[in-house]
Amino acid sequence: TMMPECGPSSFAVAFGPDLGCSFDPGRGGVNYIWQGEFVDLGPTWRAKINKPADLRGTIVYRESVRFPLRLDGTGREPKFEFKGYALLPDAVEFHYHLDGVLVREEIRASAHGRGLVRRFRVSEPAKAWSYAVEPQPRVNISSPGSAWNEARTALIAPGSREFSLFIEVEAKQP
Repeated sequence: TMMPECGPSSFAVAFGPDLGCSFDPGRGGVNYIWQGEFVDLGPTWRAKINKPADLRGTIVYRESVRFPLRLDGTGREPKFEFKGYALLPDAVEFHYHLDGVLVREEIRASAHGRGLVRRFRVSEPAKAWSYAVEPQPRVNISSPGSAWNEARTALIAPGSREFSLFIEVEAKQP
């Protein structure tokens, strides 16, 4: 659908009554995570020139780097080609190619329901994974078996077929 601050044909995904995300296949990643109600799609249907959906929650995490996942360990922007998606029990899996390598990105709610777990799997082992991270207040970003670069702006994982990223929003303070 048309989502605020996203490219055309973005996805609005609900992970229960109080958590959602927008996946933008034009940018190659999650644009934001919100807490609260789902979106109102009415504005996308009302007129000949549609408007973005009305986001009914509060955005708690944002990403803006184009194609934040890199498989070669360089800062070079990869060739990205969106291939589709599959609905799984309690998750959605997006399929795309990065420099010709098939990537399956599974996104689900975290165990506490305050963030997302993103699991990336590739068709052939990547010599190095990196994911551009945009540190934000009240958000903890981690990945088992990975290390940060010097500026804490990228998680770097050793070569393998799988890599997971945990994005957890801290509980609201009273």
